Amino acid sequence: MRTIATGTTTLITGASSGIGLSFAQSLAAAGSDLVLVARRRDVLDDIAADLRSRHGRNVTVIAHDLDGPDAAETLVARLDDERIEVDALINNAGLGIHGDLGTSPSRMRRRRSR
Repeated sequence: MRTIATGTTTLITGASSGIGLSFAQSLAAAGSDLVLVARRRDVLDDIAADLRSRHGRNVTVIAHDLDGPDAAETLVARLDDERIEVDALINNAGLGIHGDLGTSPSRMRRRRSR
């Protein structure tokens, strides 16, 4: 089994706080380079500077809102443009829906807007 550590690059969404930030700190300490993705660039810049200083890792910051219909494709294009190869993904950003997905309010809004 391959581990996320030295010599790998891990992309973490929702990296500006909470669990995403904890993953970033742990993985940098384990030797992984990071791509940190969240909406708040200023917060990501501070986190990246701290991780670089404490662990000597390469940390790329991408301020990006993943809540759009083409958000994932836009992020992948940016990674391609910057020639960043990602070995692991921690998909920590997102929205939880409780109840039946088929009748959730967000799904209903999308249906009406088509």
